[in-house]
Amino acid sequence: MKRFVRWLFIGGVSLAVLLAIAISATIGWRPFLGPNARALTNRTFERTPQRLERGRYIVTALSGCLYCHSPHQWAAPGTPLVAGMEGAGEIMPYADLPGRLVASNLTPDPVTGAGSWSDDQFARAIRRASATMAVPCFP
Repeated sequence: MKRFVRWLFIGGVSLAVLLAIAISATIGWRPFLGPNARALTNRTFERTPQRLERGRYIVTALSGCLYCHSPHQWAAPGTPLVAGMEGAGEIMPYADLPGRLVASNLTPDPVTGAGSWSDDQFARAIRRASATMAVPCFP
C-alpha cells in the first residue's frame, strides 16, 4: 500500500511538472495571473528640443515605427509613404492573415490620434507594443 501511494505521489508530481512546462511553453501564465498592469499616473515628461529630436530619431531611424503606422502608396515602386501622412495610421493590406492588422494613428491630433493621451498612457502603449511584437515590421 505504501508503494502504491508513493508511486501515485511521484506520478502526480511528474504530471504537475509537465503541466507547468507545457503552460510555460505554450500560452504562458498571463491568462491565469491576469494582466500585468500598474495604475496610470498623471506623470508628464518635460518637452525639450533634445527630447523631440531623440523621439524623431527613434521613430524614423531606429525602430521603424513610421513604416507600419503610415499609409503607403502600395502601387508605386518601393511602396513609399504618402507625403504629409506620416504616423497617421494604416490598415495593413495583408489578405492572407486572419482578421485585420491595424497600426494606430500616432499623430498628436486630439480627435483621431494620440494627442489626448497622457505621457504615461503613451509610454505604456510603446512598451506594450515593443514587448508583444513577435517580428518587428521594419522595411
